[in-house]
Amino acid sequence: MAATKVLVAGDVNGQLDACFARVATVNSAHGPFSCLLCVGDFLGEPEDAAALLAPYKAGERSPPLPTYFLGPPGGALPTELLASTDAGGLVAPGITCLGAAGIHVLSGLKVAFISGAQREAEQLPPDGVAELKRLSQLPGADTTHT
Repeated sequence: MAATKVLVAGDVNGQLDACFARVATVNSAHGPFSCLLCVGDFLGEPEDAAALLAPYKAGERSPPLPTYFLGPPGGALPTELLASTDAGGLVAPGITCLGAAGIHVLSGLKVAFISGAQREAEQLPPDGVAELKRLSQLPGADTTHT
């Protein structure tokens, strides 16, 4: 069985072109990677997100790898991009928001996550690890394949 290689990035802060250029270089030198998982602030300022993603939505640019990011730290993407980060969804071809919390299978690797999307401390599970374990035990937890 071949190993799944996932490239992980931290804060992109809306610098998609620079991030994707670096990812392409790393993928060429050390890949192939199955996908890119961005775990920090991916889009930067919410009011800039639509313009930032426009060339990707139009097909003028594309990410070098299927790209997944967690819900933004501020809580929600602008409604024109995605109604809610709770469930996640495709924001442009090859770029998917995973949402605020959950479990997804990325290229055969099960990834459990809780993002920084919750605005108030009381919205966070008291024990994030226990919450992820609970989520992993739910029926169908391994059926969200991407």
